[in-house]
Amino acid sequence: MITHFIGIGPPKTGTTWIFKNLKSHPKLFLPSFKESHFWTKEKVGSKEVENYKSCFSEVSEEKLVGEISTDYFHSSVAAKNINRYHPDVLLFTVLRNPIDQIQSHYWHLQRQQFHQWTREGTPNTLEEALHDRRIRELLVEPALYAKHLARWLSYFDRDQLLILFFEDMKQDSQGFLRQIFNHIGVEPSFQKNKLDLDGSTVRGGTSPRSDVHERVRAFLYEKLVRKVYHPLKKKIGVYSAKKLKEMLRVREILDWLFRKKGYPEMKPATKNHLKTKLHDDVRSLEELTGRDLSHWIPPRD
Repeated sequence: MITHFIGIGPPKTGTTWIFKNLKSHPKLFLPSFKESHFWTKEKVGSKEVENYKSCFSEVSEEKLVGEISTDYFHSSVAAKNINRYHPDVLLFTVLRNPIDQIQSHYWHLQRQQFHQWTREGTPNTLEEALHDRRIRELLVEPALYAKHLARWLSYFDRDQLLILFFEDMKQDSQGFLRQIFNHIGVEPSFQKNKLDLDGSTVRGGTSPRSDVHERVRAFLYEKLVRKVYHPLKKKIGVYSAKKLKEMLRVREILDWLFRKKGYPEMKPATKNHLKTKLHDDVRSLEELTGRDLSHWIPPRD
């Protein structure tokens, strides 16, 4: 077994904070970067697995090994791929009010220019994004929690998958971490000197300071990705390039220079549209978890 545990996402549910806390535990080893995306590949063979192992080459024998990649949660192939190589792996996921998750994910993708080279043709608002079929899929699909959990539970036993809630992290961060430590089998009382959910170790939500700030940031981001990061991946390998990017903290620096904390308020019509779209999935999630989620999306009369 390469990994003992995997955090499967979904995006924008506090996984960066979890990653940093797990990485600091003396009995755990995680790569220097979050998001390997490895198990989302359509075809995973022995050659690819050997490359994946290089992420964990620095581990010592006494440590448990794991990773976190947020796109595993809604991937159509990740559960199958992981089950093929790691049928006994321990998994955890964190679920957040799906409307908040979609809003946060939109601004995350907007910051990354929706994975396109230029801003031309990309949506300027959440409403525009939800009217773009391809981008709507990127935003809404990860928030269909019950749908994706059903797929994971078709490959793994229920006791292998720890289901957590973002709001519990906010209310009791240490208790939240203890649940993960207990699940993966390490000392649950370990605590960092500071567990600051709003501190600099966590990627808080950001939005553009102004149109001018955003155009400059987008231009710089595009050039760095296209002229530096992608050629570097070809030259030194994907995982080595990821390590270097994390060390240089390029994205954090660009955010600090050109963006502000928080998001604009979602339009009531947009929120109502999402409530309608997500209603049935939230009700299914309640049945699966036994948790009252009416504060997310109220049941219909």
